[in-house]
Amino acid sequence: IIATHKEVVGSLGNIDILVNNAGQSAAKPFIQITDEEWQADLDLKLMAAVRLTRLVWPHMSEQKWGRVINLLNVYAKLPDAGTAPTSISRAAGMALTKVLSAEGAADNILVNAMLIGFIVMFITGILLFYAVPVRSSQSLWFRIKMVLLVVCAVNAYLFHRRMTQSMSAWENEPRAPSTLRKGAMISLAFWTVIVLCGRFIAYDWYDCEYPQPDLVRALAGCIDGQTRF
Repeated sequence: IIATHKEVVGSLGNIDILVNNAGQSAAKPFIQITDEEWQADLDLKLMAAVRLTRLVWPHMSEQKWGRVINLLNVYAKLPDAGTAPTSISRAAGMALTKVLSAEGAADNILVNAMLIGFIVMFITGILLFYAVPVRSSQSLWFRIKMVLLVVCAVNAYLFHRRMTQSMSAWENEPRAPSTLRKGAMISLAFWTVIVLCGRFIAYDWYDCEYPQPDLVRALAGCIDGQTRF
């Protein structure tokens, strides 16, 4: 890693943007994972990012500008049975991202993680919308989903701000502050409804091409002559 960094800097100059994207598929039942497999996965997915970031950090800090992007996957936040050692390494990568983000803020170094599974879900959702744009835009479920996505974004911002403000008190408290617990429960409830609305879009219960109550037609934005596309 040191030799590669030296060669790149010698050929192209100092590194301003770093993308840590090393990885491979590694998932099996916990009891079957050997020490060698644990170490190999951590070296590849965690320590490679640690070592590369450590090499580029001084230059970014000195010039007061830098960007680091750590490519992880959904297991960093949603581990499940049979997902180790990847889920463990990716969770450590998420923790590394948060630590670096906090430390780099003063020097205008932005550090973010990209969870690959969520990106794929977002892209497929966009493609499905454009497959039948008029029907989707006139879907009652779609409109509810869009409103709740905005609400979730606002709640996520408020949750992050409250978490940052109360972080120092966590060491002395047996539980997370009540405001954070409430925010987490609200987020979970909203996302449950969002997922359900996404599933209901496929059904024609409230499609504009069928007779609907005036309230449903108003909420769905039904326009005569454009109910089918």
